[in-house]
Amino acid sequence: MAFSLIAFYANQAISAVLAPLPLITDQLFRATGNGVIVDPAHTYLMGVHTQGPTMTRCQLDSPTLRRVLNYEVSPIELAAVAAHGETDSYLFCDQPIKLGQNEELDVEITNTAQDHEYVGLMMGDGPIKPVSVQSYRAHFTGSTTVTANAWSTCTLTSDQGLQPGTYDVIGVRCKSATGVFFRLVFANQVARPGGKCIQVATVQGVVQQQGNKFGSPNFGIWGTFAFNLVPNLEILCDSADTAQSLDLDLVYHPAAA
Repeated sequence: MAFSLIAFYANQAISAVLAPLPLITDQLFRATGNGVIVDPAHTYLMGVHTQGPTMTRCQLDSPTLRRVLNYEVSPIELAAVAAHGETDSYLFCDQPIKLGQNEELDVEITNTAQDHEYVGLMMGDGPIKPVSVQSYRAHFTGSTTVTANAWSTCTLTSDQGLQPGTYDVIGVRCKSATGVFFRLVFANQVARPGGKCIQVATVQGVVQQQGNKFGSPNFGIWGTFAFNLVPNLEILCDSADTAQSLDLDLVYHPAAA
């Protein structure tokens, strides 16, 4: 199982009827109009993250969905990015929705005032494969000056030396003063798994970390890296930012003797 996060954003004008939210420029996924072309390696819709202080509806539209019903996302929390919580994420990783290869997938919203509105989609290659294994939580930091409302790549540094071997990532908590969404870039895989950032020093918004008290879904293995090839962070922030903080849940595989 592999999954990637893609993001849509606009300083959206007020709209009482569903209006498209444009895809943020992405190195991995191709845009078409305001939507995204469903990549053949990411045809399963696994979850939706919404974030916007005046968003009232969010609907997903594609030819496959229209054969039955366009997908209505709910619940949606009316909150600024810094105040987001659990109710603005809708996850169904164990029973994802199969979409058609290379079809257009659009995100449409309504909102009550012009404001910065964000939607993140988790797209994967199939249902999750949960893992149940001992893991270690390690802290990583970045100090990249990011660009607002665009994916910015950040180099990560561990605050302690990593033992030789490889590490599976099975959970992430990403904190940044202005962060909205994040994803990880591994050297040995195409998929860029990610989730929601938090902007406050609480458990709010943590939906992708092992053992969180809200009963976080088990997303399985996000990716694997060698001790000397720490993945990069891609982060989407709502304004300029210069510091990133991640806690990674890691499964350690010692180097061969």
